[in-house]
Amino acid sequence: MLDNIKAIIFDFDGTLYDFKGLPKNLCLSSIPNMLKISAVQKTRKSLKGRDFPSIEEYEKEFFSVLKSFGKFKTPDVAKNWYNNLYMKKMILVLSKKYKKRDGLLDLIKCIKSKNIKLVVYSDYRMLKERLKAVKFTEEELSYFDGFFASEDFACLKPAKKGFLKLTEKIGVSPENCLVVGDRADTDGKGAFDSGMKFVQIKTHKTKPDYKPNHPLYSFEDFSKIVQES
Repeated sequence: MLDNIKAIIFDFDGTLYDFKGLPKNLCLSSIPNMLKISAVQKTRKSLKGRDFPSIEEYEKEFFSVLKSFGKFKTPDVAKNWYNNLYMKKMILVLSKKYKKRDGLLDLIKCIKSKNIKLVVYSDYRMLKERLKAVKFTEEELSYFDGFFASEDFACLKPAKKGFLKLTEKIGVSPENCLVVGDRADTDGKGAFDSGMKFVQIKTHKTKPDYKPNHPLYSFEDFSKIVQES
């Protein structure tokens, strides 16, 4: 599995922790804001895979769409709510309800012992804060070579641009990268379109009869295979 792999790119939500019930828990954490919280998911779904010339152009479109779905007065009001309430609420919910996968430190140490770079790639910003919220320790975070959000590349998964920009940042060719994520339509498509390998992690959303053309493992089995390879 790790032949010629020089970097492993982990997705965050659903991959490094079990995210079951996250949308519901976010809504319940702030019932007066349920419509607005739901609007964030609708906005991301509508812009899925899009890329823009600049972060400014991306944010202009994102908050314009969020304004419409969330019935905000203006895009600036939507932006202020998103940055100052929604993201903080997400981190609070993660800290109260979720924790990282068991055995992660052993997996991380094993990967680094093989001289493989280790990064996290998410659609959402504030990655370190969210990782700490699901109980990542400073020691565990110190093993990573980068934390990247597609938003900082002016796109959303599975846009190829974000995956390729990431490889430029870490200095590894796409063909030497392995993407590990829970979604074939975002993590997988982005990986394959960019010339990377992909391993999908099973979650509660994976259908029993699902038979992909790429490797599919529980996180525990993936960890075991890496550590025994």
